[in-house]
Amino acid sequence: MRFLLCFLAAGLTAAEVTVEQVNKTIGLELFADANLWDDDAKDVAKRLGWPQESETTNDASYRLYPKDDYRMFECRPYSCSFLADQNKPTSLSLMFANKGDSVSIGSKDVNDKTKAKARDEQIKDYKKAIAADAKDLEEKLTKLFGKPTLGSLGNAQATREVVRRWNWNGHAFLLAAPKDEYVALRILSVKSADEGGRSRVSDAELFARAKSRVEKRPNGCATSLLYSVPAQYPPASHRWPCVRSVGSTVSGRPDE
Repeated sequence: MRFLLCFLAAGLTAAEVTVEQVNKTIGLELFADANLWDDDAKDVAKRLGWPQESETTNDASYRLYPKDDYRMFECRPYSCSFLADQNKPTSLSLMFANKGDSVSIGSKDVNDKTKAKARDEQIKDYKKAIAADAKDLEEKLTKLFGKPTLGSLGNAQATREVVRRWNWNGHAFLLAAPKDEYVALRILSVKSADEGGRSRVSDAELFARAKSRVEKRPNGCATSLLYSVPAQYPPASHRWPCVRSVGSTVSGRPDE
């Protein structure tokens, strides 16, 4: 079997690191205890001060576009976000120095000598910033957790990333820094990281969620109240008896 993400477990010394040490290195009170994944997502957002971006029946996202003086790991993040499922955090993503946020003058303006010169300076500066953030983040995480392991994240060739990984108490810290492109740090569960960053909700779990939102009518039929069930539901083999869907992403089979 070919794994999407292949590397050895991080060093045992990481298990000895305390919550206080991790939060101090991050520069924020991300962790209330040694397990982020069982926290209430709204409590996490409140601790971080990140506003909610969107919410569905099952999922929610929180995102902050920080001001210039905002720091995490003593580096400037341009975007901070985390996702939640069933009101529990599932992943956190930080975007540091990157090409998109650093070059404001488009290539179409290079015919203007003044703008062309300014653009060259922006490119030179952002490349230095990417190299500096990648170095600083790796040094801080290594000092905290020990030496990282190398791996790759993603399946498709175009989106596959080389990452440095540190494990700590069920959390995987994944640092990606493609040369001259961007620096991104993701925090996933170890299980999700082992699966390449994608944790598919099982058909059984999706069916249970759907079943809890079906309202039975006196005529024996049922009305689906599934306003935001993931697109993978229902399983192809499942057939709904006498279901009429109201505003749902699930297409029932009425009067069968």
